[in-house]
Amino acid sequence: MHNLKIKFHKWFLSKPGKSAVHEIDILNLRTLYYMSLTAFILNILTWVVFLLTQAPGADRLMVFIIIAVGILLCVAGFFSARKFLNMGEKIAEHHTAVNIFTCTFYALLIIWGMFASLPAFIRGEQIIIFFLVEISFVLFARLLPVVTTAIVLLSYLIYDIVLSVWVKPGMINHYFFAMLALISVVGAVISYRLFVVFIVEKNNAKLINESLEIIANHDSATRLQNRYALNKNISEYVDADICLAMGDINNFKMVNDTYGHQTGDEVLEKFSDIMLNTFGREEVYRYGGDEFLIVRLTGDYNAFCKKLVSLNKKFGKINISGTTTPLSCSFGSVKAHPMNQAEFMELISEADKKLYEEKNRLKNPHT
Repeated sequence: MHNLKIKFHKWFLSKPGKSAVHEIDILNLRTLYYMSLTAFILNILTWVVFLLTQAPGADRLMVFIIIAVGILLCVAGFFSARKFLNMGEKIAEHHTAVNIFTCTFYALLIIWGMFASLPAFIRGEQIIIFFLVEISFVLFARLLPVVTTAIVLLSYLIYDIVLSVWVKPGMINHYFFAMLALISVVGAVISYRLFVVFIVEKNNAKLINESLEIIANHDSATRLQNRYALNKNISEYVDADICLAMGDINNFKMVNDTYGHQTGDEVLEKFSDIMLNTFGREEVYRYGGDEFLIVRLTGDYNAFCKKLVSLNKKFGKINISGTTTPLSCSFGSVKAHPMNQAEFMELISEADKKLYEEKNRLKNPHT
């Protein structure tokens, strides 16, 4: 009994995660949007055909009323769905409202299908419109299975009672109605669960791909972008005003040799944090070893250089436990407007050359 309750909850009551719920809401709204538009066009065409082919009479008036109600329902569904879709990402904040709208629209559509099928049933024909509406609901509505089950069973039960008691007693095959209702419920539940599994697996695959992308594009020790990421981003720097700087940590080899690689890694990490706080995450790259590249989309070279000076001052104030070596960094910077990838790579070489000129100047201040 306990296992049965668990299975019932899993199949009929359990909800997917927020991201999956959001996707389902958007899908339901888009489905209602296009379904309303398609049904509106079909109703208009049907109305025109009846105007041209049917003689005046009570049946014609009833058909006109049914089509007119269908058109009004489609118009209301179309504009309501569009209003929700125009909210964009804010749809996630209105999940309950979207669900109520979706349930209400399909319930009204089913009721309309019942009335639209009455003339055909009275003439001894099949209630095609009602069945088409039910099939559309089962195929396209992505609602919690307990809700779908309730709507399907109630609609078949109510219509069975209406047709067999008030319209034409004895003309309804109750077994046929019951089987159709059961098949509809099973189909709706399976369809919903398979769709949820598809969304969850798709989102998981997306997260895995994003994680792999981050791993591929970033240096694990410093969390900065790497040269692979730089190669991907070069197109953003071509035919644009950029300021570029190549920098490294002064006396870094001595820090490693004197205090060990663990301390060296700590220095790299601190330096990376300061660069990230000074420049944007998308502007800083670990180029190799203790060399770092900064690329900023700007033509303001003076402001760029001021940031480099500020970065150096902040880095000089860092205290690494157990060390006495003063920390500082050097940069070689350029401003340019590269027209192609080759020119951009030349700028890196130029900045690298200026970097080593600056390091030599610091080592030999009197030369």
